[in-house]
Amino acid sequence: MRFPADNHKDEFAKAVRGNRVTILRGLTGSGKSARLIPHLIDAGFANGGKIIGAGEPRRLIAQGLMAHTSEERGTLPGAQIGYQIRFDDFTTSETELKYMTVGI
Repeated sequence: MRFPADNHKDEFAKAVRGNRVTILRGLTGSGKSARLIPHLIDAGFANGGKIIGAGEPRRLIAQGLMAHTSEERGTLPGAQIGYQIRFDDFTTSETELKYMTVGI
């Protein structure tokens, strides 16, 4: 299944590479969190033990994105893709992308 954001992966990686902070805005369901953020792993942003952080407004969204993205990438939940919410940290030393609630 393709999302509108799939057409902008390289543009997004270039914007992130050229700026300290990148704010991504788009319609609900366009693939911002599920497609563009994980693409940063493929673009090398998690090399050298770095972790890509993605802020989400609700804990269920962070948990759901972790499960969905892990499944799409064929990895175990909490391994390459994890989440952290208030008192729950579902990451490992191998985590490259962490979905988290904004307060973390």
